[in-house]
Amino acid sequence: MTKRFTLPLLLLVSPLFANQTAIDQLAEHLQVEYSLLDAMNPTCPGEVKNCYLSELTLTYPTATNYSDFSIFFSQLMPIYSVESEHFSITHINGDLHKITPKEGFKGFQKEAPETIRFYTKDSQITRSEFMPNYIVTNKDATKNINAKVIKSTQTVLDETTGLERQPYLAPFTALNQLRVSNQDKTPWMGAEYLYQTQVKPSLTKAPVSLIPKPKHLEIISADSKVNLAKGLLLSPELSNNHALSAAFTRLEMFGIKQSQNGIKTKLITDTSLPNEAYQLNINPNQIVISASSNTGAFYALMSITGLVSTDNLTLPSLKIEDEPHFEFRGLHVDVARNFRSKEFILNTLSQMAAYKLNKLHLHLADDEGWRLAIADLPELTDVGAFRCFDLSETECLLPQLGAGNDKNSEINGFYSKADYQEILKFAALNHIEVIPSLDMPGHSRAAVKAMDARYQKYMAQGDKLKAEQYWLSEANDATVYSSIQHYNDNTLNVCTTPRFTRPFNITMTIR
Repeated sequence: MTKRFTLPLLLLVSPLFANQTAIDQLAEHLQVEYSLLDAMNPTCPGEVKNCYLSELTLTYPTATNYSDFSIFFSQLMPIYSVESEHFSITHINGDLHKITPKEGFKGFQKEAPETIRFYTKDSQITRSEFMPNYIVTNKDATKNINAKVIKSTQTVLDETTGLERQPYLAPFTALNQLRVSNQDKTPWMGAEYLYQTQVKPSLTKAPVSLIPKPKHLEIISADSKVNLAKGLLLSPELSNNHALSAAFTRLEMFGIKQSQNGIKTKLITDTSLPNEAYQLNINPNQIVISASSNTGAFYALMSITGLVSTDNLTLPSLKIEDEPHFEFRGLHVDVARNFRSKEFILNTLSQMAAYKLNKLHLHLADDEGWRLAIADLPELTDVGAFRCFDLSETECLLPQLGAGNDKNSEINGFYSKADYQEILKFAALNHIEVIPSLDMPGHSRAAVKAMDARYQKYMAQGDKLKAEQYWLSEANDATVYSSIQHYNDNTLNVCTTPRFTRPFNITMTIR
């Protein structure tokens, strides 16, 4: 009997030229493991005082003779020294680096690990900083090859917890992976440490509490329960007040609806109270809210949702006097670097309102993304709202922060004018101010590259005047710099910024 063997196609590929099949098989089968060896390494190469030592291991299941490939990956702190017989690493821009086989590399041996040790300035010790989605392509990264994400470098979701796992990142098992100097006393916070240091609970039953803690909360009668299962009978000044509609929507989520048979609920306007303050008096016969503004009344209604038992829709008879401890109670969402859908933002606003937060800092533009559509400058979102593998950056930005190569990924996208208006309206109903931020003149790489693409488009059409109208780069600029995120091309000349921002100085009216 003749035995038949199916050899991987990669074995048959000439090492002299790129081949899509070879790249596809590398993406599918190459095993990549990242190990942080020492975050407080005492022997940094060169004159560097603080560095950390890491190691990449590349393993392939069969022998190959293929060496015409390169691997692009995100490394937050630039690599400055490499120890490897067969591979070199080059810093591209930002956190993007490139692994390239040296001339002496003739291909992987079967299941024989290739190791690349390297040193990086500064420390990197939290697992979330080790980015996924390494991209493999041919050595010169030419257009005729489709770059692919290496499967072993992708994150996966744990079936039990639903949390993200990083199979490519070796476990942290020693303190020198977590401590950054001899003075660092960070303990190993395992089960024993937590048992010894955590405060033991002393309560036998859950207390009546509210987050954030009100200025004054008094239980009138713990035994006298107020039952909201039949809903609320709202006085006209409450039921006809559109500014309180989001609070009623949240009450309905808990099963507390407006009803003619519900507990009487009324609003008293008390101009002596500060703007966001309220008083709340709850007893079995009625609920009385005192406030000087719609915001105060809104927070009083939100306090009801925070106090009611979801088991039986009851709460004790009580009195609350409350006003914010801080005028600015904010949350920062950085959609520039990690895009979130409009639905995510709307849901976040709802949760903010439940805890009486009143400012959403929405970070819409940075080096890694531009997220707000501007009608006069479509390139800002056509190019600047996407990260994929395009070294020319005419279709998208570089795949920083482990973005991978999929333009349809959830990390990519932008808000249309209608989307943004909806966000603003919803925020206003929840008594939240949206504070948009578009970083300029620094941290502006997304805008710079988008306007570079616009420049090239109109120059190709022979329209030099239009090409240069909003161009943010300068042909004669020889400035050499590195930003805090290690970009060399992310800063605007402040003299050009006013001209560029003119097209989107628009007013959106909320009605």
